[in-house]
Amino acid sequence: MNFMELAPFLISTGALVMSIATFARAGKWRDSEEAKDLDKRIGAVEAKVGRHEVKLENIATKADIARVEADIRGLGKEISNVDAGVTRIETFLMEHSKP
Repeated sequence: MNFMELAPFLISTGALVMSIATFARAGKWRDSEEAKDLDKRIGAVEAKVGRHEVKLENIATKADIARVEADIRGLGKEISNVDAGVTRIETFLMEHSKP
């Protein structure tokens, strides 16, 4: 058997050995102090994000704002109608009052 026939086998065997070594190293890293520190930092970030999510729940959506704007426009029209009615009544009373 020459080297060219043996090369694919050696490459595959090398890749397998590297995969096993990487798996073993990753398992050891999970128990290291660096991993514990990283978990603590991730927990702190998650807590901050959680507080911001609670704040975001109370923010009005575009639909909420559109509904309020429509209500305000409707109230403006009603106020205009009431104002016109009051003006007519005032005019009537001023014209028909005795001096």
